[in-house]
Amino acid sequence: DQLIAKLDKDMAKMTAVREKEKTRYEAQAADLGNAVTSLEGSISNLKAAMPASFAQLKTSVRKALLVADMLDVDPTHSRKVASLLQEDPEMNDGEFHSDELIATFERWLKSFKARKSQVDQREGENAQDFADLMGKKEDQKTTAKDSKSTAKGEKETAIENIADASRSTV
Repeated sequence: DQLIAKLDKDMAKMTAVREKEKTRYEAQAADLGNAVTSLEGSISNLKAAMPASFAQLKTSVRKALLVADMLDVDPTHSRKVASLLQEDPEMNDGEFHSDELIATFERWLKSFKARKSQVDQREGENAQDFADLMGKKEDQKTTAKDSKSTAKGEKETAIENIADASRSTV
């Protein structure tokens, strides 16, 4: 009974830890997915030379900047992009330096996709490790229950044998 209770307790703890890991993964994967989508849209708009408006471009890129900061992507590029976004194209040489942004965004996109792939792979490994470990714990629990049942049966048989022996000696 104690072994089975300990196994149940261990399995409950492992499940709670796994749920927290999975929640962290889901949040991180969603952030990376959103960053990829945002960057792809920004790159597409910049390459088409049609940032509908400078303000619209700023909005679509802010998310990517936030995720880049959160994921600690090269801070020098983050600062450079942030400063480019703060510039008014009318105030400098009349041009918006989209080539610099495109190059930076493409590096980030590659980095985010690689990071997402790593995060997904690690989640797959964690899920498999958890399933394997829980399977082993279930096997241990089944073995413990079987041993308990066998011991109980043997005990009942011994009691019956003692009772039979007592009756036959009387």
